[in-house]
Amino acid sequence: MIQMISAVFTLIIAHILFDRSNLGRKVTPWGSIGISILAIGLSIFVFVLMGSKFVSIIIVTTVFCSVFVSTRYRDYVTRLTAARKL
Repeated sequence: MIQMISAVFTLIIAHILFDRSNLGRKVTPWGSIGISILAIGLSIFVFVLMGSKFVSIIIVTTVFCSVFVSTRYRDYVTRLTAARKL
């Protein structure tokens, strides 16, 4: 239950953070995928080092990275569409 609550809070916080701020605006969609793979890999490494007890580490990181990638891709598609209309 705690994992679900933390995932929902992470989803809301990450969406507000990436959608309303300039954090990560200069990163391309491919760059955001690479950063996300590194972050999730690091969270798995930390999970194993901590004795495989806190699954929330992986869940929170994965939700955060998925919002990051989807926000970057949405911005990319929006810019591409706007450029074609001009």
